[in-house]
Amino acid sequence: MMFDSGEWLCVDGIEALCTISVSERERQNKQRLVINLALNVDFSVVGVSDNIHDTVDSRLVSRLVVSEVEQSSFRLVETLASHLGRTVLAQFPGI
Repeated sequence: MMFDSGEWLCVDGIEALCTISVSERERQNKQRLVINLALNVDFSVVGVSDNIHDTVDSRLVSRLVVSEVEQSSFRLVETLASHLGRTVLAQFPGI
């Protein structure tokens, strides 16, 4: 995969429990998911300011992802991933 612009903030190993599966039997118990994110972020401002408010705070992104995953109930991982993508992008315009 080739990335053209910006820089990448990688947030790896976010763990959360959620109801996910096509199988009703598997949906009876929450499953542990491990989520890795690669977020395209412009670091030019924070590179000069050294101020957390000028960048995307990975702790806040992680908390949002855990909250969304733990409140969700999807049948497909792809649907969950799409939901998380929309939610993170809406909440963090710097991505």
